[in-house]
Amino acid sequence: MYFFYPGPAKLHPMVQQWTAEIFAQGLTSCNHRSTEIIACYRKSVEGLQKKLSIPSNYTVVFTSSATECWEILAQSFPKDTFTHVFNGAFGAKWAGISQKLGNTVHSVRYSPQAPLPDCELPASDWICLTHCETSNGTYIAENLIVSLKKQYPERLVAIDATSSLGGICIPWKATDYVFASVQKCLGLPSGMAVLVCSPQATQRALQQNVTTHYNSLANSLPLAQQYQTTHTPNILAICLLMKLMESIQPIQLINRQLQERATQLYAWLEQQGFALLIRNTAVRSPTVIAVQAAEHEIAHIKSAALKSGFILGNGYGEWKNTTIRIANFPAITKEEVIALQEFLLTFKPTKQ
Repeated sequence: MYFFYPGPAKLHPMVQQWTAEIFAQGLTSCNHRSTEIIACYRKSVEGLQKKLSIPSNYTVVFTSSATECWEILAQSFPKDTFTHVFNGAFGAKWAGISQKLGNTVHSVRYSPQAPLPDCELPASDWICLTHCETSNGTYIAENLIVSLKKQYPERLVAIDATSSLGGICIPWKATDYVFASVQKCLGLPSGMAVLVCSPQATQRALQQNVTTHYNSLANSLPLAQQYQTTHTPNILAICLLMKLMESIQPIQLINRQLQERATQLYAWLEQQGFALLIRNTAVRSPTVIAVQAAEHEIAHIKSAALKSGFILGNGYGEWKNTTIRIANFPAITKEEVIALQEFLLTFKPTKQ
């Protein structure tokens, strides 16, 4: 099977071996506050800092999912106001969660074909962005995030990096609250998320001291600084992340490789006559590629792909029936991409 679904996605090829090693060491049976697990947490964090260039003064919290991180932000700052800037389904869902939890929310929707909205953002304490919008295959370039932070230096910036963390460089110093589940670019089994908080976000959370929710930041951050969690965490996932960070290249190299492969894939698809959902090359995601066609053609592609052993991503949201999504994550090999291209070359759309 060839796994091109954009999450859960293809696992890193060493996950099975690492899992056996972790079980053989008895780590999954250790108390989560034992010296052994605290050491694994610390090594995971140090690995993230080294390989993903996370600043050493940023705090790393482990949670259950990126969706939980939406809730943690809203629940930890109930009196703050949030400007959610989005162009797709997941950004819209995040804004909806913040609103349902009682926060004051300004929603700014912009076109998927635009880099960012061309307008002054409403006044707020936070700006919330989706780095790579998985539903439509767009992303916000690093320089735009940096420019936005310079334009609004007094605001904190939250980034949903679910389809980018571990694959694309993140401008950490221009961000304050970055999170991602581990089942996409990091190539690990689902069931854990990485949440990274800047010193400014940490200070704000501790000052506001909202502890009414178990995993609120005021509860989580002091423990995370001691390499612990408020709850019994996914110990296996923490240990796998530790081993992953020991084995992967620095993010700058991974970013370059993914960007180059994405550029080649986009060009190849257009050369072969496939329509791309995102026409503006400057905002095409390097990690999730959305191919657009008539509904009956998309159905035929998916059916033929499954029979040939290719797991492609379904469309999502308003593009559910008119797109397929192709993951371009680090665990996917060059040989697998070539196999996908060979399959697509033989594909013939159905006639109506």
